[in-house]
This record gives sequence, C-alpha cells and structure tokens, in this order.
Amino acid sequence: MPATSTPSTTTTVAPPTTIAEPVAETDIEVLAAYVEQRSGLTFDEPPEIAFGTVASDELDIDPGLFVDERLWNLFVPLGLVGPDDDRIAAGQARLDQVRGVCCPVVLFETDDHPLLTSVVVVHELTHLLDRQRPLDRRIDTDEDVRFDSIVLEGNAQRVAFDYRDELVAAGALPSRFVFDWAEPRIPDAVLQVLELPYEEGATLSEQLYERGGLPLVEQAFVRPPTTTEQVLDVDAYLDDEQPVEVQLPEPVGVEVTATGTMGAFVLRLLVEQVLDDAAAHDLVTAWGGDRYALFEQGGRPCVVGTVVMDDGGSATDLRDALRGVGVGATIDAETPTAVTVRRCAVPAPVV
Repeated sequence: MPATSTPSTTTTVAPPTTIAEPVAETDIEVLAAYVEQRSGLTFDEPPEIAFGTVASDELDIDPGLFVDERLWNLFVPLGLVGPDDDRIAAGQARLDQVRGVCCPVVLFETDDHPLLTSVVVVHELTHLLDRQRPLDRRIDTDEDVRFDSIVLEGNAQRVAFDYRDELVAAGALPSRFVFDWAEPRIPDAVLQVLELPYEEGATLSEQLYERGGLPLVEQAFVRPPTTTEQVLDVDAYLDDEQPVEVQLPEPVGVEVTATGTMGAFVLRLLVEQVLDDAAAHDLVTAWGGDRYALFEQGGRPCVVGTVVMDDGGSATDLRDALRGVGVGATIDAETPTAVTVRRCAVPAPVV
C-alpha cells in the first residue's frame, strides 16, 4: 500500500507589523500650508505661534464670562443646574481647561502629547486664517444660548479633525487625542453649552463640506445659522428655516424678572435625559419657536413658557418627554402644536 501523508496543521504566523508613530510636526510653515489647503485661503503673512509662554491661570480673564448669567438663571428653574452649583466656579473650571487662544496664537503650558499639541496648532492656525475674513461675526438671535463662534470653531474643528485622522491613519495612537472635558464644577448641561461650538459646530461644518465642499463652508461665514435648530439640523440651515412668532406667557400675580427664548438646544438638554440621542435630535429639530418668562414664587425661581412645534405629534412627544424630567407640560386645546411649560427650582436642602 502506498504511503499516505497528512496535511500539516501547523500554521506559520508572521510577526505583527509595527507601525511607528509619526513624529509630531513642529514646523509652523508645514502646518500652515496644511491649513491653507484645507481652508481654501492663504495667509496674508507668515503666521507665528508662541508656545508654552504662559499658563491659562495667569490670564487676567473674568471666569464669569465663560458661563452666561442669563442662561444660568434659566437653567436653575429648569433643573439643569442644581442648588449647590456655582456659576463662577464653573467658569473658572472652564478657564483652567483652555489650551490656547487666538489671535495672536498662544498655546498654554500643558502636559499634552506633542501629537495632540500639533492638532491644537492646526485648530488655532485655522482661526488665524479665518479671521482674515472681513465679517461681522455677531449672530442675531433671540436665544439665550449664544453661538456666535459656531462657524469659526466648527471650521477650525473640521480642519483639526482631518489632521488628527491623518495622524491616526499614519500610525498615531487614537488615545493621544482623547481629552475628557468633564469637570465636577461644571454642570453637564453647562458643559454641553460650552462645547456646542466645537462639537455641533464641527458636525455642521463637516456636513456642509460633504454637501457642497468649501464653497458651502464659506457660505456659513457669510450667512451663519441664526437658531440652534439650524446648528443641529443642516437642512434647516440650508432651507433658512426661521422661528415662528410666539406669544410671551404672562404669569399672573408675580413680577417677571426676565424673558427670552430657550431654543432647540436647551430643549435637547432636557429631553435627552429620557430619550436616546436619535430620538432627542428628531424631536427638537421639530422646534418651531418659543418664548419664556422667569419669575419668583414662594422664594423659588420659576419659568413658564410656550413652545411651538412643527406638528401635533411632535408637540405630544415633547410634552411627554418634558413630563418625564419633571417639567410641567400641557398642550393648548386650541393650538395642538403649542406646549406650555412650567417649573420652579427645587429648594436647596436645609443644612
């Protein structure tokens, strides 16, 4: 009988291929050229950056400027900040997180990895380049959430994220670019407001680039979004959806201390506590307009408001979600798209 052979079950495993991390780029001319290529503009003169010449806590900046008092006063009765939270402490915590400023560009002393620092440089250089545009960047909006920097920060993040992704593709560890902005002194809702220009601004800028390239990104500098709904929904921006006029509610027997507009983003801060991200996004981008009034009752700050939604179904969903987070909400019988909201702050515990 002829001999037979059994196929070998031994597999030769090739040694893993190790990709060396790229060296962080420190040549400002190289980084500036990247920013020019991704922005479609050219620096009027060679940019300069000061590295590690000062710490953020050495700046003569009022920390209260980082957390708007008007918005804080709205968040208190809505339950988005607690009775023990401190607005100035939250602002100081945010100031401590600052890694650089423009313009001129100054990077503060940090323990960041050099690769992350190179991404921050790209971000700040994009600011420097965009600020050559002769535009009035004050956005005309009735909302208490200010987002005047949404286009500037969004475009700078778009370019910086592109650069970061190229570094990761070249072998950089993704962990080099992770930074946790959470801070015990900053209430989560306030942190999200502070991050709005960076996170949602970047998303909007990226979506505009995907839809129409640099020309559409540049359009946003000429015609920036005017509501947070336009920030959250690129189609609302492109269609230039404007809020409807809403009658200001008049609380009876009390003195109104402030009035304003919550907007889609504040509604998202509320409903995302009981809805997943997709459902919360879909709901608040059906926002049509709102007005609110602040007052005091029994020594507690209170808010009453009317929110108009695009349709009756979204109004019902908003009512149910708001009730789920402890905000009183009813639907106007004569106007099924209007939701009346009301809440007073929970009193601080007696020590």
